[in-house]
Amino acid sequence: MKIKFLLLTIYLILASNLKSFSTEINEAKLFFNNYINLINSYQSEAFDFYMPTTLVQKVVILPDGNNKTITLPTENYMRKIKFYIALARFNRYKNDFENLKYQKEGNAIRITGTRTPSTSPNDKFPISMLVKKYQNEWIVLEEITYTKNTSLIK
Repeated sequence: MKIKFLLLTIYLILASNLKSFSTEINEAKLFFNNYINLINSYQSEAFDFYMPTTLVQKVVILPDGNNKTITLPTENYMRKIKFYIALARFNRYKNDFENLKYQKEGNAIRITGTRTPSTSPNDKFPISMLVKKYQNEWIVLEEITYTKNTSLIK
């Protein structure tokens, strides 16, 4: 009898953890879909999800095929991105995201996939974003984006 009770207890704990994990992944998907809609409609509110401590890295794909990783101070990145929103709107620049995967990483969710900019539809660049729910709001802890464009880095 004690073994059945113990097994039932373990099952209930695992089932509730799986449901919690599934809910968190679904919430992260909704968050990222909202984020994509905001950036593709040129809304600066997309960057309200970034914290002053967000790690922002751009991996520049150099003409010789090598990569150079550049870490940007979040405040500078936000200032530049907000400036470039008007230019993006004028050029109707958008990003298409595909092959998105969501994986639990500690107390956060890692989102990975590929990004295709409208300015170079044959290019598919890896992206990685670490997001977390903090005080009932989703925040970006880390953004790693591959690019050939260095305008946001200069």
